[in-house]
Amino acid sequence: MPRTRFWPALLVAVALGAAAVLLRLLAPGDGTLAQATDLLRPLIVGASLCVAVLLRERAPAGAWLATVGAGGLAALEVVGVARDWIPVAGAELSSWLVLVAEGGLLGAASISGAYGVRALGSPR
Repeated sequence: MPRTRFWPALLVAVALGAAAVLLRLLAPGDGTLAQATDLLRPLIVGASLCVAVLLRERAPAGAWLATVGAGGLAALEVVGVARDWIPVAGAELSSWLVLVAEGGLLGAASISGAYGVRALGSPR
């Protein structure tokens, strides 16, 4: 398996995880900080990313699965937080939130695609 696709996919998953944490911490609410249960999914994303880095040499397929899982969960978290924001956001901010959510889903799909697509010229 070519490793040239793994690091960019991991960086996309890290960016999605960071966006999920940032959006969750800034989510509208009653003025209190996010509760521990609100941060559970981003913490699982972070743990999956750590597992991916640790498995990259020993079990590359496991590293890819952890990366794909982290990217997917982070994208779902971004979409969920964006849905929480839309009722309290104005029209202009709502359109940006939709773009952020779509970008998260596109990032998760690109991670999965990077795993699924063969490198050009690789044997079948």
